[in-house]
Amino acid sequence: MRMPFGTRLAAPLFCGLALAAAGCAGKARTDAANPATPPPQEVQMDPIKLQAVKGPDGVQHVETYDATELFERAGAALSDKRYDDSASAYERLLKEFPTETRYTKAALYNMGLAYQGKRDFATAIAKFQQLADQYVGTSDAKDAQFQIGASYAEMGNWPTSAALFAQILERKDLTPDDKIEAMARRGFAQFQLHDYDTADRTFHSVLWYFTSIESEERLQTDFYLGLAKYHLGEIPHEHFRAMPLRLPEKQMAIDMEEKARLLLVAQRQYIETIKLGNPQWASASGYQIGSLYEEFYDAFMHAPIPPDLIGDANQEKREIY
Repeated sequence: MRMPFGTRLAAPLFCGLALAAAGCAGKARTDAANPATPPPQEVQMDPIKLQAVKGPDGVQHVETYDATELFERAGAALSDKRYDDSASAYERLLKEFPTETRYTKAALYNMGLAYQGKRDFATAIAKFQQLADQYVGTSDAKDAQFQIGASYAEMGNWPTSAALFAQILERKDLTPDDKIEAMARRGFAQFQLHDYDTADRTFHSVLWYFTSIESEERLQTDFYLGLAKYHLGEIPHEHFRAMPLRLPEKQMAIDMEEKARLLLVAQRQYIETIKLGNPQWASASGYQIGSLYEEFYDAFMHAPIPPDLIGDANQEKREIY
């Protein structure tokens, strides 16, 4: 709670500052004849707030704080993953210092991150949207848009996530890393919607774009390039899983051939992902290559049994089959 008698308590502080200023002014006049003496400098300080706080012993005392202190306190809580404390501190900073400070944009952005940490994605989106609306056309607004799209993805709202990253791709201020991330995230949303053909085109667009700029630009991270490569393996892997083995045996031979083809296509793309060298996607790709062969074995073992092998009299033949 703000102290109702803050003005009265603030008076000695202001008097002290006035006396200090008077002292500085006097020194400046005394040394005016000395051209080597630099002129007094004006230092811009953040506003200081006073608050009445009751201590553990029940005694009320005065606590002073400024925007910098609140910002640092909120940041420390965010780093420690104390998301409730962090969000509360950022909220307090924006409430106590409603006039824009050098911390306003960062506070809004970090508060969105804190709510993401709390898994409260709806509130996170609201904070990022506030930042994007207040600072249209800035890099901060761009970063906020990326976080909004990511938050919708975390909520499983894939259509909105895909649409937002398509919107981001229309911006003229995207770096190569930005563009690859936006395309990869859009493709991932399409993949989650099981729109595999569209996702395949989007992921290939990532690779084509990277090929066009790799001789001139160096990416800050290969994570999203790895995401695209990995999911170009996941798409045929999904088709492989869905490919049934059907009777009669002539049809089953055709199905097995197609299933084997899809296995090799997926495996080749996973190997390409491993070659990229990103540890996360390389590890995931190695795991999926092993899964391909395990799933292929399971498909064989659970293939449908021909009608002429059904019945107790054909048990031995059925086991051999």
